[in-house]
Amino acid sequence: MAGSVFGRLAREEIFAPVVGALPFNHLDDAISAANSSAYGLQTGVYTSSIATALRVARELEVGGIIINGTSSTRADGMP
Repeated sequence: MAGSVFGRLAREEIFAPVVGALPFNHLDDAISAANSSAYGLQTGVYTSSIATALRVARELEVGGIIINGTSSTRADGMP
């Protein structure tokens, strides 16, 4: 995955209205891909499992995690 477009989406910061949805077979792979970024500003996680949500919150190296929600900061409404 490291050399693919998916790997690049996971590692690099995107300044645009983009949603990066990357498929993974194992949660460990998703956590590893997210932690491979030098930025780690914020991430979103959608899950029906509280155990998965708590594990992701513990293991991700990011500034903020939104679980089953959306960011309240939006640039499209700004002048």
